[in-house]
Amino acid sequence: MDLQEEDRRMNLKVFMIYELQETVDLPQLILQGSANTLEYMRIDSCSSLTTLPPWLTDLTSLRKLEIVSCSGLSSLSPEMEKLKALKDLKIHISPTLSESCKLDRSNIDHGQNIHLDPEIVSSSRSVPSPSGDNE
Repeated sequence: MDLQEEDRRMNLKVFMIYELQETVDLPQLILQGSANTLEYMRIDSCSSLTTLPPWLTDLTSLRKLEIVSCSGLSSLSPEMEKLKALKDLKIHISPTLSESCKLDRSNIDHGQNIHLDPEIVSSSRSVPSPSGDNE
């Protein structure tokens, strides 16, 4: 590995962005530089973000992805199943994206805990109790 390539590796484990209303894309250099180490990503209140980049599925260590209040997002990549380490997916207050995922779960069904707004679905297909407590 040459020095330039080594400089591009970031080794981030956590990446969160909040309330960046004008954001239309995720920072490719930072995230792809952490493709083998990034475990948790939260995208919150980024209403101008309309698509997730295709290279997102290169984040081989991503275990948890949370998308909250991103009204501009309408679907996930059809290649989300490439995220083999993904165990938890939470989509909250993003009705268009949640509805899209409910209609076609084929690319997210490998996750153990799938939280879609407003329902909660898991790989065991447990349903929350009426009191809101999961058993």
